[in-house]
Amino acid sequence: MTSSFTVGGMVNTDLTFNLSSLEALTPETVTYMAGSTSVTDTYTGALLWDVFTQAGIETDPNIKNDILRMVMTVTGSDGYQVAFSGGELSPKFGNEPILVAYSDADGQLATAGSNGFARLVVPGDMAGGRYVSNISEMSVFDGVAGAVPESSTWAMMLLGFLGVGLMAYRQKQSGRELDRYHHHRETAFGRSFCLADYFSKRTRAIAVRSELFNGAARHGPAATTSPWRRLGAVSCAGERARSLQEDS
Repeated sequence: MTSSFTVGGMVNTDLTFNLSSLEALTPETVTYMAGSTSVTDTYTGALLWDVFTQAGIETDPNIKNDILRMVMTVTGSDGYQVAFSGGELSPKFGNEPILVAYSDADGQLATAGSNGFARLVVPGDMAGGRYVSNISEMSVFDGVAGAVPESSTWAMMLLGFLGVGLMAYRQKQSGRELDRYHHHRETAFGRSFCLADYFSKRTRAIAVRSELFNGAARHGPAATTSPWRRLGAVSCAGERARSLQEDS
């Protein structure tokens, strides 16, 4: 059960209201609707707008209708919270008779009541969702400025974007280096394979021609009488001559 509440935020003076300070404001009496049934309980209290103006709402005179940017919140002792726009409460605009009630005909308020010493009453609502009991805190803030990130938030966001970009760049560079490595490896392997294949074929060719030449040498001049043997001997001799020329 609360016996007072505070008013803060964008106000000229932080205030604490109790029963006596609420009763000092101009009293209003209202009833409200709950669904399709009219509640017969009658509430007496101060207008929510009067409570905030008692603390002095900070507005910028250089901004046209700056009150329309403001948001007012009312919080209960259990953490239940509702919000209103400055345009709803201002007499120049919505002029809604939202009440901070401190007494009622059924005795639900005051120190002996179950709703605390003060309860928010919104007569125009069809349901009681914005009826905050046991009010503990009220606050005012700029609803537009609050949506714009502060400089520190911008700095953190930029650092985050920079970090993500750097990671993507490093991953891209690593991928290029890996591709280059595989390319060099495949190229070197291909060249080695081609050289090995070339020397293998050349060795076999020389061996075959050497056998023909040696065969002709073993059989003497008679072996050269065959046209095929003469052809082999000539071919082998020519190959040997070319090999000697390449080595020199």
